[in-house]
Amino acid sequence: MNNLPYDNINDLIKGLQVLIEKLADYKQQNYAISMSLPSNADMKIQESIRQIDDRIDFLRQRAHDGLEKIQQTLKIREQRKKEVQSYLSLLEEIENLMLF
Repeated sequence: MNNLPYDNINDLIKGLQVLIEKLADYKQQNYAISMSLPSNADMKIQESIRQIDDRIDFLRQRAHDGLEKIQQTLKIREQRKKEVQSYLSLLEEIENLMLF
């Protein structure tokens, strides 16, 4: 994850956020369907709805994990960038001291 390109990272984050929102909508729709089933609904239908719900939960968790991993990577990248800038400043100071 440390070599993510900068140019597409915001699109990737937005895409994951949209995906998470859509999955939340799908979960609500699935719940509404399950509540609208008659009490004597076929067990296969009930099991299918439960499996869909489990799959939505799984996908939402994966999307959240991916988003979190990207955000952590960006924070680490920013921290390293600051460390490199600090190191470059130190090298410039040392170079200036050596010139005088």
